[in-house]
Amino acid sequence: MYALSVDNDAKKDLADIKQVNQKAWALIVAFLEQAAADQDLLDRLSQNQYKDDDYHVSRWVQQWKEGRNIFRLKIACLTNMDATYRIIYAFDPSRAPQHYHVLGILPRSFNYDQNDSRTRRIEDAYKRLNVPKFGRR
Repeated sequence: MYALSVDNDAKKDLADIKQVNQKAWALIVAFLEQAAADQDLLDRLSQNQYKDDDYHVSRWVQQWKEGRNIFRLKIACLTNMDATYRIIYAFDPSRAPQHYHVLGILPRSFNYDQNDSRTRRIEDAYKRLNVPKFGRR
């Protein structure tokens, strides 16, 4: 069984998005609500390169190489309306239920640079979760 939570930083990201694009905000919130209620959808969120008509899941490769179980998700309908955001989340399979933590919702233009303050923010949020490190898979 899986669960989903949204970190306070990600909630702030959502509030910022709502100020500039209410339709994008509504679609992201609807996706998160749907995911929280759909065990099959949550199961797919830890499958690297899972893609269907609605969304695409991929690992944040640099974080993965460093033993952090962090993914990014692109919602297709946002791309179709030029409101490109990615949901950045951690997966913690050591908890019961296995848990997804939304750590940020960032513009697709975010380049995942290690020196970017948003990268450090995501890493700090991940550290607070105390997710056990794992070897590269």
